[in-house]
Amino acid sequence: MSADIDTLLLQYSAGTLDTPMSILVASYLTLEPEARKKLGFADSLNASIIDSVEPVGMSEDSVQSLMDAIEDETVIELVAEEPEPVNGYVSCSDIDLPLPLRRALNSDVDRLKWSFSYPGVKSSKINAEESSSDIRLLKIQPGKSAPRHAHEGIEATLVLRGAFIDGGEVYSRGDLAIADGKVEHRPKAVGDEVCLCLAVTTGSLKFKDRFGRVLKDFIS
Repeated sequence: MSADIDTLLLQYSAGTLDTPMSILVASYLTLEPEARKKLGFADSLNASIIDSVEPVGMSEDSVQSLMDAIEDETVIELVAEEPEPVNGYVSCSDIDLPLPLRRALNSDVDRLKWSFSYPGVKSSKINAEESSSDIRLLKIQPGKSAPRHAHEGIEATLVLRGAFIDGGEVYSRGDLAIADGKVEHRPKAVGDEVCLCLAVTTGSLKFKDRFGRVLKDFIS
C-alpha cells in the first residue's frame, strides 16, 4: 500500500479507510483548515466519478433487496463518519485534542496505560476492533528519538502537541507525516515540550538499530 495525504483524503471522502486511519484523518481535518479545503475537492471528485458511471439495470429481486435493507436500516453509508465514543466517554480535560480522537479514547490522556517503547518514548495503544492496522498515541520526551526503523506498510503520524524533526523537516501541531516502505528514519522531538503524536501503521516496523531489534518483541 502506498499513500500520500491527498490519497488519504480521497479515501476518507469515499469511506474506504479502516477505523484507525479514519480516526487519524478526521483528527487531522479538525486541526488543519487547508486539509478541510482539500477534502471539499476530494468530495467533488468522488461525486464526479459516481456521476460518470453508466447506470445499469436492476432486477426486481435487487430492487426488493435494497428496499428491505433500507427498512432494516442496514444500508452502508458511503461517507466516513466520526467514531462513536467508547463506552459513551469523551474526555473533557484534553480539549486541545481533536474531538474524533477524544471520542475514540476511553480515558483522559494522562490516565491512559502508557508502556515503555524506547528510552524517552512511551506509547498507548488504542483499541480498534476488526482492523489489522495499529493505532496508538506516542509520547516523545524533548531531545529524544524513536528507534531507527523502516516500514512494511504505511506509517501516518499526526502531531498533537509539541514537535519533532524527521528528514530535516520539522513537524508541529496539526502536521501529518507519512512514511512508506522506502523510508528509513528516526524522528526526534524538538523544543521544550513533550511531543504527543497519534500514529497509525498498516504493517510491521523494521527496526534498524540493535536496541530497537531487542525491544521489538516487547512493544507490540
